[in-house]
Amino acid sequence: MELLGSYSISRLTTDTYNLSYNIPVNCETSVKQNDDLFEIFITLKENETQPSVVFFTETTICTAYNNLIYIEFHQQDLSNNANGNSLKKPTIRIDVNG
Repeated sequence: MELLGSYSISRLTTDTYNLSYNIPVNCETSVKQNDDLFEIFITLKENETQPSVVFFTETTICTAYNNLIYIEFHQQDLSNNANGNSLKKPTIRIDVNG
């Protein structure tokens, strides 16, 4: 089961975008930014084994670097043989022509 529900991107200014995404209430996120790359890590909270069917919305403001924004979602792999790995999907690229 995937931990990322729906997501959307809306333009705020020429080079700034609002990313909204839904995750289960028993999950947490961390965001790592390096220049144009925004990595969003989604994992189950401690002592949780299955994602909830109830979701909530998180938001992140993404600002372009050299006219680009890359967004990568890293979702905890919940399969039995995952060994702490994550699934990287989806990946989004925004070319800003401001």
